[in-house]
Amino acid sequence: MPPAPLKRDNIAFHNVADLQAVDGKPGLRLQRLPDAVRDALNPTARDGALCPSSCELRFVPADKEAAQVTLYSDVHHEYVQVMRGGFIQEEVTIGPGETRTLVVAPWPGPEEAPPPPREPGVGFAPGVVRLKISGTGRVHYVGASGGDFRPPSADETPALTWLAYGSSITHGFSAPRLAQPYIHCAARSLGVDVLNLGFGGACHVEPELAEHFAKRDDWDFATLELGINLITHPMTDEEFARRVGHLADTMTARHPAKPVALLTVFPVHHDLRPDGDPRRERTERFRRIVREAHAARRVRHPNLHLLEGADILDDWTGLTADLCHPSEYGHARMGLRLADRLRPLLEAEG
Repeated sequence: MPPAPLKRDNIAFHNVADLQAVDGKPGLRLQRLPDAVRDALNPTARDGALCPSSCELRFVPADKEAAQVTLYSDVHHEYVQVMRGGFIQEEVTIGPGETRTLVVAPWPGPEEAPPPPREPGVGFAPGVVRLKISGTGRVHYVGASGGDFRPPSADETPALTWLAYGSSITHGFSAPRLAQPYIHCAARSLGVDVLNLGFGGACHVEPELAEHFAKRDDWDFATLELGINLITHPMTDEEFARRVGHLADTMTARHPAKPVALLTVFPVHHDLRPDGDPRRERTERFRRIVREAHAARRVRHPNLHLLEGADILDDWTGLTADLCHPSEYGHARMGLRLADRLRPLLEAEG
């Protein structure tokens, strides 16, 4: 059973590593990484760790009274999907600089049609209210009131939790409002929970982040999407290989029984450049480096796996016109294909 998530006011904060007061701003800022880790990363990742996408506030109402949760958006429009288990109830927009109270009414379905049952440990119980945040700015938790509610119990949430590290593609860019990246589609198909630790433009595979992932005990399996953010970076191939190896070694050494999958670069516009083009060649070298990191360790770390990006994103029309970020269709297709490839690893483990 994973450790309990961060809690405040009888609310469980998922994918939130810290709640920080900010001078002159109301409430507490949601952060996907604690400052001690965030401060060691590249500037774009430091900023991206404050992006609240895929953060959730979760609670279970104990009566019919509407719960009220107040949030503040500091930079951009932010979007909150109000969910009951896996069912979307509504989407609420919070404008930049706006403090808004969300009124979460009781289950809105017909009285004669209660929520359907679920298999224990698979997905979420429909009684769990999930305020799922997406957007690219900052969100602060201000407070909650109204009625009696409590954090979800372990049997009301998925039995397995997935840690997903990667680039803007994992983060959710080009998915609608960043709310449904491929990892969320895969998680829904698998019936698992997911910690989204994608960092748009900033997946630099820092050793400090490897140590942080290894020290965490709140995940049961992990995927590591590596390489695309460093193709045009001055980092050498040798340094990239060193970082990939360190990440794989660190996570598997601390968690030898947990499946960890290395994921090579998804198809991208660099692949369409002419033969001999430096960016095309570097993209393929980075894929080869990830493959070699797996091959060098698969005997002593049998739970270290390799997934090919081209096998997950198998249709170029699943990309947007930038030929890098998946469209809504692309994220959905990738998620289902990834779920099919992760399922045997989880079944072998369980």
